[in-house]
Amino acid sequence: VPDVRPVFRDMVQRIQKDEADGLLVWEFDRLSRNPKESGELQQLLRDEVIKAIVTSGKTFFPEDNALLLAVEGGSATEYSTRLSKNARRGLDSKLVRGDWGAYAPPGYLNDPATKKIVRDPDRFALIRQMFEAFLTGLYSPPRLKPFLDELGYRTAKHNKISRSGIYSILKNPFYMGVRAWKGREYPGNHEPMITT
Repeated sequence: VPDVRPVFRDMVQRIQKDEADGLLVWEFDRLSRNPKESGELQQLLRDEVIKAIVTSGKTFFPEDNALLLAVEGGSATEYSTRLSKNARRGLDSKLVRGDWGAYAPPGYLNDPATKKIVRDPDRFALIRQMFEAFLTGLYSPPRLKPFLDELGYRTAKHNKISRSGIYSILKNPFYMGVRAWKGREYPGNHEPMITT
């Protein structure tokens, strides 16, 4: 997707301001991710705003055949597209297996040894008590904040939980053993904190 890489945009602007006149990069696919970026770099090279693009295998100069750089740009776009598709496919297969490719929510931890999500020994029981208090009907979400504060709950960064953090927990189906991703639900392989 063009125009979503602020570092690329900053690099081009700095080149246009004459802060640099060459690019040194391991491979062209690290520089350009889509046809718009490739075309922009090709044009800067053709206009001699960029004097050279140096990769580990080749140096591109303004007087070179434009076709060579166009092929590199096309290859870079294809590489980026394949990488994105493979990443999505990998995440989808993780979710189908019940694994989770993100940070564990409050009350759980990412176990680096097993790559699974496990109980947080310091916070799991406190979050469960919060759910139990909420289910009595005596505690609204805003009242759960002082409830957790009194229990001594602190986030992993040792802060008190925010009101928005409480709403996020209450809305998250993860606590029921379900993984929600892009409008779909997957059964998790972690221990549910509450039942449906």
